[in-house]
Amino acid sequence: MASQSTSPSEYILSLVNDTLRNIESANIPLSSIIRKCIRIALLRNDYINQWWLEWEMINIADNNLNHKIVKQVAPHFTKDELGIYINEFIKLWNNERRCASIKDNLEIEFDKNIIPHGVGGIEIEIRKSKKISSESFPPQGLHTLDLYYISKEKDTIRHFMDVVASSYEVVLERIRERAHSFLSETEKQLLFGQINADIFETNRKYVDSKLGKLNPTVISQFVAVYKRMQDKNPESYAQAATSCRRIIKALADTFYPPSDKPITCADGKERILSDDKYINRLYQYVYNQIAHSNSSELLLADVELLGNKVEKLYNLTCKGTHAEISEFEINQCVIQTYIIAGDILRISDNQSAITIENPQL
Repeated sequence: MASQSTSPSEYILSLVNDTLRNIESANIPLSSIIRKCIRIALLRNDYINQWWLEWEMINIADNNLNHKIVKQVAPHFTKDELGIYINEFIKLWNNERRCASIKDNLEIEFDKNIIPHGVGGIEIEIRKSKKISSESFPPQGLHTLDLYYISKEKDTIRHFMDVVASSYEVVLERIRERAHSFLSETEKQLLFGQINADIFETNRKYVDSKLGKLNPTVISQFVAVYKRMQDKNPESYAQAATSCRRIIKALADTFYPPSDKPITCADGKERILSDDKYINRLYQYVYNQIAHSNSSELLLADVELLGNKVEKLYNLTCKGTHAEISEFEINQCVIQTYIIAGDILRISDNQSAITIENPQL
């Protein structure tokens, strides 16, 4: 069990690291490793990998177990997705389980046979084959003629069992490689995902703290965004986009209120930065604060890009084309809104690193 101070992601990452150490050891049965992989997939709600990992542990000829696994994961996919994954996993499973077989004339056919056993069953078959092979020697004290025929028979048995064991070991190695790829990819996702989550969480706390004192209305808009994102439907995404627009406008109103007087803007042109020109007002505020910074162009570009993104999504909501807003698109918009809010608040609070002309590296 993870300690109270350990986050779920940290616990899963430690389990992944432990399993990676196991998989690189010749002393740990692959069946034990696959069981740990299943635990990892379950903890992450990783239904795709859970599916094929569960299949690795059963005899595929057992239709009851086979269908039970598919039923467990089926609710998490569309019909089309389910069909695609079934075809993909069957193909992968068949490729993994290809092994050698011996014909009646003792000729070996490679990759013609398919092993139906799960990983644990394959390990048992390997042990049985090796045991039979190690015991296939003629007893002591036989007559020379008897010794010849029995030795020939035992040699055939050993040869057969050695081929079986070797071929089964190749199958296990294929499965081991696939499990290793799963663990390595999961480790990568957790490491980078955790880093990104930590960065975002630190920024979120800072934004909430500063805005709570500066403009509580903006905080309420962020809360509204979170609630709408949880609904996971086009209508909610449209409302979230509208909330992002209100957040950006509220930031502009706070740091660069509208004016009816012409202002010389960052591009040297005079404009009236009225109430509806909130992107230009926010852009001008950033420009005024960090015009002499070497990094100012990056933040100015981010402000402009976010403004364009918010306006695009907002225009879609006005046209009633809510379905055109994807979950990925609105997620990126919300994340970028929080990041830009943090950047601007740090500038206003004189905590922004981009205001440092010559940082000591």
